[in-house]
Amino acid sequence: MIFGLGRREAADAVRVLWPSGVVQAETQSAEGAGAQTAARIEPGTLKVTEVDRKPSSCPYLYAWDGERFRFVTDFMGGGEMGYLEEPGRYNRPDPDEYVRIRGDQLRERGGRYELRVTDELEETMFVDRLQLIAVAHPQGTEVYPNEGMSDPPRPFVLYKTRGARPPLSAVDDHGHDVLSKITRMDRQYPDDFRRDRVRGYADEHTLTLKLDKGVAAGARTLLLLTGWTEAALASGQRRAGRVADGHRRHGHPRRQAADGDG
Repeated sequence: MIFGLGRREAADAVRVLWPSGVVQAETQSAEGAGAQTAARIEPGTLKVTEVDRKPSSCPYLYAWDGERFRFVTDFMGGGEMGYLEEPGRYNRPDPDEYVRIRGDQLRERGGRYELRVTDELEETMFVDRLQLIAVAHPQGTEVYPNEGMSDPPRPFVLYKTRGARPPLSAVDDHGHDVLSKITRMDRQYPDDFRRDRVRGYADEHTLTLKLDKGVAAGARTLLLLTGWTEAALASGQRRAGRVADGHRRHGHPRRQAADGDG
């Protein structure tokens, strides 16, 4: 792109609003040891690369763990209002969310439990009710809520589990063994896929799991998943919807299971 400066010798800054919603201002340092002027953009070629920054995010939840406030998760993402999923279609908000807080994440402090909800980036938060729920369950078991961004929203259910263990194998669509990356919550993820220029989009990729069938008779097998999604913003959805070849199609993760016929 070419911009004319008219009679001006330089520009004070070049301000870019990326389709992701990130606002970025570029300047060049003033030259000379005794320069007193502000940074300016001299005529010529300026290369601008989008900074890796999120313009907005869901509210964050912190809990006192006995030593300090630690990050638990972000939440309320399903309650987003006016989110453009694709041109002409908006999301259906889910106003309720149940967040699992482990026992080691929340400790008593001065006779009470302290949680903090922060709105640190550019979003407006409407909170009608926050409630701490204690769930009594047998020793040696764990409890998980039936939560996930789905349309229509899922009904509230608590699952009691015992003996959780990693799958027997985990392979990505390139045939790489990625079991070590999904065995622990250590911020190591299977990420060998090409990301699109539009934030939140990537080439379709898969994760194939082989589960242990050695469960007790009549027991139910649950797949417990914890992960993160780099969500596309509404501006990115609009941009992606303009692609003529239809290559970009927004879709939530899908789960498939082999039946008796393979």
